[in-house]
Amino acid sequence: MFTCSKKGKGLTVRIDLKSVLSGARDELPVLYSFLPEPEYFDHIRTDVPIEVDGKVTFRNQAFDFTADVVFHGQAECDRCMNKVERDYRFTFTHSVADEVGEENDDSIEVINQCFDPDEALMADILLALPGKVLCEEACKGLCAGCGRNLNEGPCGCAKNEVDPRLLKLKELLDE
Repeated sequence: MFTCSKKGKGLTVRIDLKSVLSGARDELPVLYSFLPEPEYFDHIRTDVPIEVDGKVTFRNQAFDFTADVVFHGQAECDRCMNKVERDYRFTFTHSVADEVGEENDDSIEVINQCFDPDEALMADILLALPGKVLCEEACKGLCAGCGRNLNEGPCGCAKNEVDPRLLKLKELLDE
């Protein structure tokens, strides 16, 4: 069972482990969605909720939380600035513990027999997202001289044009 409660600007999900702790079940399904705060994503944006389909399992006196995370994101290609839309799917696993220290920093802390997975999942998503977004692997980008999208065809810029900052070096090479 999990509950939603008000926290900051939005809702937070708190997963209640009482039914698992009592021995009534070994596994607790978790299914919910949330919309992240805009400041979480700097280069990939999402306007639709992030879907979380997971479970908490209890084995050998320990809890594990596994979540499949799915969302649709939009960004601009880092080379040509075209709009890029992609579906992202990740699977994350965390241990759930009463105390979280340096030796188990991938754990989610249990407080009053409940835990909140959102912060850990957002950190996981941010680490899993690509650092560079490309419309396609072979994207040619923009011409540095005129700004034309080179994926649409060649530009009219002279190919032998020398960067003015390097003009003195070119003169030395020509001598």
